[in-house]
Amino acid sequence: MLYLHHKGITKLENLEVRRTRPPPPPARSGLHEVTLPVRLQAFSGVRALYLECNGISAIQGLAHMAQLRSLYLGKNLVHSLAGVAALTALQQLDLADNDLRSLEGLAALQELRSLNASGNKLAAAADLTDLAGCPRLETLDLGGNRIDDPAALDLLLALPVSLLRLVGNPVVSSTRCASLAPRACTQLQPCARARAHPGTSPGTTASAF
Repeated sequence: MLYLHHKGITKLENLEVRRTRPPPPPARSGLHEVTLPVRLQAFSGVRALYLECNGISAIQGLAHMAQLRSLYLGKNLVHSLAGVAALTALQQLDLADNDLRSLEGLAALQELRSLNASGNKLAAAADLTDLAGCPRLETLDLGGNRIDDPAALDLLLALPVSLLRLVGNPVVSSTRCASLAPRACTQLQPCARARAHPGTSPGTTASAF
């Protein structure tokens, strides 16, 4: 694991990380620890990378992390998924509270199990189409976006996910939902089973809370 949250990082490419060298053997205990700058490229075997609460706008400089399984980029300024395609082993991706207007590029992540893209600026079905290209996706959080597209709701309810969170989107407001599809409303209640909507995968739980 590599923890780089709350570091004021704005750019990942050519990033240098401060690494503290362990203290020397007791025979040389008079010497102090040494902190050295190390390029991020040196951490090729990292499986979990924490980068929350920085100022990162682009996902770049991580292609060497072929074993990366979990990437946490919440509360940054990420506006595009360009560069994420290189992270083919990724299983968990947190992009909450960023500036995303599209999930284009996500379909390259064939091993992705969990995605948190809440608090972004996703609105239409076209912004979400790459979700259908993630066959292993189980948990999806899109709360707090701007989704107000009936086609987007149909797309999301057809995904083979076990948990779908849509709280805070106009499409799941009570009046709007009722005007879209009466049967879909029951599927957007807390812990309700998605069973009535045509094309919805068995076992899906969709929540508006």
